[in-house]
Amino acid sequence: MRLTYSIADQDFSTATSIGIYNLSIGFIRSMLDHPDLEQTTILSNPTLHQTLDDLKDRAELRTYAYPVASMRGRLWWDQFGCYREAGRIGHPWLFLPKGFGSMVLACPVHLAVCLADVTSVIYRERYPHAVSPAKHQYYVHTHRQTIRQARVIFTISEFSRQEIMTWAERQKLPCPPVIVAGCAPDQPHPPHRAKKDQILVDLRRAPHKRSDLAIDYMERWRQSTGYDGKIMAVGTLPDNLGIPDHPQWQYLGRVSPEMRAALLAESRILVHFTEHEGFGLPPVEAILAGTPSVYSLIACTGEVMGPTGCPFTNEDYDSFVAAMARAMSTSALEVDQWADALRARHNWPLIGRRILDALAHWS
Repeated sequence: MRLTYSIADQDFSTATSIGIYNLSIGFIRSMLDHPDLEQTTILSNPTLHQTLDDLKDRAELRTYAYPVASMRGRLWWDQFGCYREAGRIGHPWLFLPKGFGSMVLACPVHLAVCLADVTSVIYRERYPHAVSPAKHQYYVHTHRQTIRQARVIFTISEFSRQEIMTWAERQKLPCPPVIVAGCAPDQPHPPHRAKKDQILVDLRRAPHKRSDLAIDYMERWRQSTGYDGKIMAVGTLPDNLGIPDHPQWQYLGRVSPEMRAALLAESRILVHFTEHEGFGLPPVEAILAGTPSVYSLIACTGEVMGPTGCPFTNEDYDSFVAAMARAMSTSALEVDQWADALRARHNWPLIGRRILDALAHWS
């Protein structure tokens, strides 16, 4: 099998979703480990040189600077550049891990896409002021055309598969096969580290991440329990939200993957709030690093986590308190057992086989 894989539009420093960025890197690594992949061309950009350097002996890397240089360059790449390059290269398949196909050109080869979720196209319905009308319409039209052109769609959970098919039906679109490829952490066996008296709290600017609840519940819990360790907040804060003015709170902002891995391993607990996900990887990553995760129980996280970790209900503060107490008392042995269960379900070799088997079937 011969494949063109496009990540030329992705840059860690400006990525809206770090999860999608990591997923895109993970997908191509997992596929290159599959013996049926005979020839691969990766459409990349200068920001990815170090990240992809170890792949240069296993795939052809072509570099394009303009997709990440400006919004105009990104739009040109989405609508014209990517398909033109795929046609010139001539491999039978083009794989778009972000699912942004052209609204202008027909794909010259078989098109495979990953839609991790359809949050971008339903966001304005759920959060009316979070996305401009123009951006929303761009997402809608792009996704519509992508679904029309794709020969196969990959996604990362059964929850997302159902959402994609439901949205396609609402849009009166014939939907191609939607395959659950899955998702996995970058490090299946991250090194464990000595624990510090600190709790790691995920924050994100996006409304569905519920940073407002994360800060509110954590501060109420700190005051009511008398917890005197550090509360390390990482990520991006909405403009109208700040962390409590208290010395136990420390806001680190967006951190590098290496620093985040260290914080996960050193913390006693990871606290992760959300009300909509395509997968929800941070609670998995925490457990693999030896740290209990306290996470919002929604349809997707219930599917991904199974019986592991310490879930709570967003609407119920008391359930959050109970989840924190459960995490505080969880033994290292139990966390290791959770990690073994999650590692068996969510791993890159399994994902690579699912993707290449599906591409071979639909060739």
